[in-house]
Amino acid sequence: MTKIKVLVIFGGRSFEHRVSLDSAEWVISGLNPEKYDVSFLGILRSGECIDGSDALQKVLDASGGYTGPDDRTYFEEPVNIAKNIVYHVELMNTRPDVIFCLIHGAHGEDGRLQGMFDLLWIPYVGSGVSGSAICMDKIITKSILESAEIKQLPYFSMTQFDWTVRPQKLREQADFFGYPLFVKPSNWGSSIGISKVKDCDSFDNAVEKAFLYDSRLLIEKALESPRELEVAALWNDDVFITFPGENIINEKHEFYTYEAKYIDENSNSVQIPAQGLSRDTVDQIIGDAKKAFYAVNARWLARIDFFMDRLSGNVYLNEINTLPEFTRNSVYPRLLENEGKNFESVVDELIRLALE
Repeated sequence: MTKIKVLVIFGGRSFEHRVSLDSAEWVISGLNPEKYDVSFLGILRSGECIDGSDALQKVLDASGGYTGPDDRTYFEEPVNIAKNIVYHVELMNTRPDVIFCLIHGAHGEDGRLQGMFDLLWIPYVGSGVSGSAICMDKIITKSILESAEIKQLPYFSMTQFDWTVRPQKLREQADFFGYPLFVKPSNWGSSIGISKVKDCDSFDNAVEKAFLYDSRLLIEKALESPRELEVAALWNDDVFITFPGENIINEKHEFYTYEAKYIDENSNSVQIPAQGLSRDTVDQIIGDAKKAFYAVNARWLARIDFFMDRLSGNVYLNEINTLPEFTRNSVYPRLLENEGKNFESVVDELIRLALE
């Protein structure tokens, strides 16, 4: 049997560099060597590319662990990653049949690399340009989901120009929404630059902090006591949505911050399947997840996150992640495993879909 040539790309320059390496390590373990001829391309934080069988270990050795949102390398030292990737792909002895790109965050899951792969005429796992770009942009995602009549928490947006010319009007709009509120950069993942604001006195600082990462912000109403519910989506003739799991945040964290996600090992626990949900609630979550998957033009896979108000029982779609983490303990593969889909079979399915 002819083996499928798979190129795994990992690393990158975003704040999610380290989780990309963890994802790559787990995905590589799921690639059956009897089916796949696997090659590797790692991207250092500097933007330099490393290939070869030991690329993952070399990038791991150079990564320095998880770096927080205060690391400004991405902004201060621009590098043409696309040029470096194309150079290495063209130098390879054999052209890959399919790319499994595991670069999380900026450039990796926002449509830019996906567009480059399209131009190279190489199939790849995951959403295409439009689905990736839409879901990386919180404001655009909210607008599309609103048009699809999917229930979300109230929100408004602002630009840096808005904040410069009419800050008082924006403060008044926040007051009208009522606190607590989340202030979020529109185009970052992993809770980078996000603040939970409890009163008007801290609103300005949260806005200034978020503008360090993006020129467009999403201001969203926060629930007082939410449950965080998540489902996995996987294409199989139609999009299959799993039963929800629940991300239970340790009380010392006000929300699922970058530090809670990647640094504090005791920040949360995941319950799969989620307990105590009515059939109507589960049906709404699965129905809204499926509708959202199509509305944003996602492809093959996604993790879709919801908030549930403990008091009212109302459910609100929070966000769609078109390239969820694939680490050993990540929610996405565990949700699918709960449905009887082991990790190796999921990897096989994703590669098959990319090649169709």
